[in-house]
Amino acid sequence: QLLKKEKKEIQEDLYSSNVVQRFIQGADSAYYLKIGNVYHAVNNNRSLQNVLKDHKKELKKFIRTQQLSMRKQREITLIKVTAWYDSLTH
Repeated sequence: QLLKKEKKEIQEDLYSSNVVQRFIQGADSAYYLKIGNVYHAVNNNRSLQNVLKDHKKELKKFIRTQQLSMRKQREITLIKVTAWYDSLTH
């Protein structure tokens, strides 16, 4: 199970009697992979490989053949890798 924790920032500007609030989206996102009853932080390739170390070689091959990138498309990569890993373990 893949979980995403998103942090958003609110910026308030005070003008005479008006308060203007602006949301800054995409300020920070953290991803967690639940294996068993434990949540593991996965925010880069190394942490993903450490969490899924029982299938490390297959994981590297899957990422390479699917042309996935944690730097460019982190969320899409994690979704596809999670689905692939679930198909292996279930």
